[in-house]
Amino acid sequence: MLIWLPLRHSRWLYALRSLQYGCAVLAVGHIDWPVAVRIAVLLLIALHARRVAPQPEALLFDQYGVQLFFAGQRVPVRLGAQCHCNEFLVLLPLEFEQEALEGELRGGEAGRKRWLLLLPDSSDADALRKLRVYLRWHAQIDPG
Repeated sequence: MLIWLPLRHSRWLYALRSLQYGCAVLAVGHIDWPVAVRIAVLLLIALHARRVAPQPEALLFDQYGVQLFFAGQRVPVRLGAQCHCNEFLVLLPLEFEQEALEGELRGGEAGRKRWLLLLPDSSDADALRKLRVYLRWHAQIDPG
């Protein structure tokens, strides 16, 4: 079975992250700390918000396994033991099988587990439906 899943940035995830950072800034504003400490914490929040993890362009499930595509280059990954799958989200535990590509991911990624969160607007509806069907039939899932 071949499942090609072109990925795009999720507006829902962007909204949730914006809400998360907004709440953090409001919380720091209401805590009774010295001004210097507040500024330092706000700078740390801003640095964390600017940190951008590399986003895969596509996900491929085929007879050879699971592969992510970063900047057009293929990175083989293993699907972890527990996937969560429902109509609102798909959560995939992925384990990198080889050293990451230079410049795309940090070095030493081999054997490291990463989670890929797919929301309804992360890809087209038909591709996500095919992925959910595949996961329910072929992977060990956490029923959602």
